[in-house]
Amino acid sequence: MIAFFRIFFTLLSVLCVGTVIPVGIFGGWLWAVICILGAFAFYLLMLICKQAMDKNAPSPQNEEKSVSEKENKNENNG
Repeated sequence: MIAFFRIFFTLLSVLCVGTVIPVGIFGGWLWAVICILGAFAFYLLMLICKQAMDKNAPSPQNEEKSVSEKENKNENNG
């Protein structure tokens, strides 16, 4: 579910960035600044989701360490 939100917030951020110039031309530059702030907010939400995914996923170093520990135990036993 976190991966879905990460992609969703990324797409919303891209849409906000893509609308800055048209909104600035047709609606005023204050509205363009609001679009930029929205893009930044969605970017931060995407980073929060990324950190949550990284926290839940095991790191490759830990996997290598556990495999090498198992190999050492097998060598000592055999």
